[in-house]
Amino acid sequence: MPRTASFLSKQRNQISKRLDELRPLYDEYLTLERAQEALDQVGSTVRRAGRRGPGRPPGRRTTAKKRSGAKRSRSGGTRAEHALKAVRANPGITIPELADKLKIRPNYLYRVTAQLQKERKIKKRGRGFHPA
Repeated sequence: MPRTASFLSKQRNQISKRLDELRPLYDEYLTLERAQEALDQVGSTVRRAGRRGPGRPPGRRTTAKKRSGAKRSRSGGTRAEHALKAVRANPGITIPELADKLKIRPNYLYRVTAQLQKERKIKKRGRGFHPA
């Protein structure tokens, strides 16, 4: 019996020492947790300028039409329609000139003009675009 009692006593002492070592860390953890909760409450009531709020609530899905890649129409037509009109009005127009005319960035127009060429609505000759 003395051996078991000695073992149990040794284990109790080790556990007690370790708990004493961990107590400050646990207290710090609780303090940080309370601080985080307080900051979360402040963040939800104050919005910073230029930052968007949270997105769509969890569980909501977009419609099948939007997921399928359907094009969204803008009030004045799509960028491709605008670009096509500009090319028809100005045969030989280049990407930088087209970007200035449409007031958008040239890098976006490379994608738009490539799609219009694929649809055989415009042709590229040299640096300029012409109606097909």
